[in-house]
Amino acid sequence: MGRAGSRIIIDAFNLFHRWGPTRDAFLADGDIGRTVTRALARFLPLLRRLPGAHTLVLDGGVRAVSERRGGATVRYAGPGRKADAVILDMVRESPRPHDVRVVTTDRALGGGARALGAQPQTVEDFLDELSALPDPEPGNPLKDARPSEEEVRRYLSIFGDGSDIGGDGSDR
Repeated sequence: MGRAGSRIIIDAFNLFHRWGPTRDAFLADGDIGRTVTRALARFLPLLRRLPGAHTLVLDGGVRAVSERRGGATVRYAGPGRKADAVILDMVRESPRPHDVRVVTTDRALGGGARALGAQPQTVEDFLDELSALPDPEPGNPLKDARPSEEEVRRYLSIFGDGSDIGGDGSDR
């Protein structure tokens, strides 16, 4: 799995829809820009655990743009372009596609990456790999993704405290 010097290209929306700390936000928040910003802020520090170059590719954006954030490259596909196409172009343009890992749970994208010589990896396997690495900071958000007080208030406002179904909100 993790190899020094490997390039990791991540299908970012695919990852964010499956990773616990960001999954619920994508389902509940109507402001995709704010949700992506928060997801990147929570996820990018985890990538520092892995050696090599990391690129998160996202669908959309007002224009195709790449920016450095938190030690990784965040690349927006641009209007009318899918992240999958950008990822496959990146693999095609790589001088050593066999050193490229494409993190996605999208079977078509994974198959296309494999056909170009890259190594597809599921989001779940990638998250397992990250969670097994030593945590340079206290608290591992992959293993211990406890909601913030703000998240708890938001969840309670959405789901209630259980009193309407005879519960008292405790964990008995």
